[in-house]
Amino acid sequence: MHRSFHFCVLIMSLAVFSSAQKTAVGPFEINEAGVKVKFPGKPDRSAAVVDTWYGKGTVITFMFQSTDRIFRLSIADAGSPLLGDDDFKTRLDVVEKGETAQWGVPVAKQKRGEFLGLRGREAVLEGSTVSLITRALFVDTKFVYFTVFIKGKLSSMTAADADAARKSVDEFLDSFAYSKPK
Repeated sequence: MHRSFHFCVLIMSLAVFSSAQKTAVGPFEINEAGVKVKFPGKPDRSAAVVDTWYGKGTVITFMFQSTDRIFRLSIADAGSPLLGDDDFKTRLDVVEKGETAQWGVPVAKQKRGEFLGLRGREAVLEGSTVSLITRALFVDTKFVYFTVFIKGKLSSMTAADADAARKSVDEFLDSFAYSKPK
């Protein structure tokens, strides 16, 4: 599908925040496939079998909507653990191209390296009416992908609004913990 279609779907989902919003009831922790993350409220869970770079795989997605943000976490089997720096770079290149194609929003800045002791990438994407902050982590054979959609353009927000948005995003991203399932 065309990326402008994906962007329109994203904008429409943000526009219906007021009718579909949930009230944050304090942190709600999910624990799935060894991944633990705290959401601001109880997220919806879905699972789907999708085509990936290594074949068919299951993607488990959790999503919580507040009045001006969507918090999303996807967990997928990455097929194999990272095999070195070249594999790491190749996988992150795939993530970056996929983000731009799927969301239709340009990358404003990104960092590749370690987050919470794991290799990955964090990026800020900005459109005219929405910003996304993403973090992709590779954990054993898992690909863990965080996305937070923020109503508005971060670079155009007041310092106080941008700081509040970033604080809620950081609390979500930094709540991540992993223990290898037995």
